[in-house]
Amino acid sequence: MSKKQQWFERGKKYIYPQMSDTWKNCVDIRCSDIYGGAELEVALNVMEALENGKSPIEAYSIIEKEQMTGGPKAMVVAVVFDFSKRGPEFYYYVSKNSLFMDNKKSVQEMIYNKQQQNIAFQKELDQEKEKTEDKSSEFSDYVAPTKREIVDDEDELILSK
Repeated sequence: MSKKQQWFERGKKYIYPQMSDTWKNCVDIRCSDIYGGAELEVALNVMEALENGKSPIEAYSIIEKEQMTGGPKAMVVAVVFDFSKRGPEFYYYVSKNSLFMDNKKSVQEMIYNKQQQNIAFQKELDQEKEKTEDKSSEFSDYVAPTKREIVDDEDELILSK
């Protein structure tokens, strides 16, 4: 499996399914940039840390350990914001504690909009899950008749003719 395919598959674990096509496009683009997708590896590590319950501070330390600056650092932050289920929380921490806070109001609006999108995605997933559970419980109280009950029913049918 190519690195590109590995990044795509790994990322699917941390994103909402509704973002799958956009994630694929991101992986395609990042793999063809001058960094060869290196920022994706770091972004995936950050997303994994967040998914595993790490705080935004702990997740951000992954970027710092890589000594990323400038464009690659901004790209990692953007990828995490756009795709991670906890992206808005992470971005809020980063923007509050860095140069990303140039325009506080637009940052807050961006975070709010992403949170609303994530809430909508989660509602869709919850509704799909409920539908699946409803269908599986539809027959949960069904008890198969015994052979004798079947014969009795057939006798009744024969007798009623």
